[in-house]
Amino acid sequence: MQTLLQLLPPQIYAARPATGVPWTAPCVYVQDWPRFPWRGWMLDSVRHFFTKDEVKKLIDSLAFHKLNVFHWHLDDDSGCGWRSRNGRCSPR
Repeated sequence: MQTLLQLLPPQIYAARPATGVPWTAPCVYVQDWPRFPWRGWMLDSVRHFFTKDEVKKLIDSLAFHKLNVFHWHLDDDSGCGWRSRNGRCSPR
């Protein structure tokens, strides 16, 4: 979808509908895939607070730039991975 939007005039991203713009896309064959298998962004909401609207805006921006991985760091447990029945830390 992003590739199609990039073929249209830049007014496609305007906040208000634009008039007098030819809304046509060239006839092309699109062969599109990520150049790198992991091209993404990590959002660390453990150390910094982000509102729902900020996260949605970030995800839209990731799609615009064709990033294919979104890693959301939600938890920062520096303790042991899990505890055994005797209360000791068990290896991860």
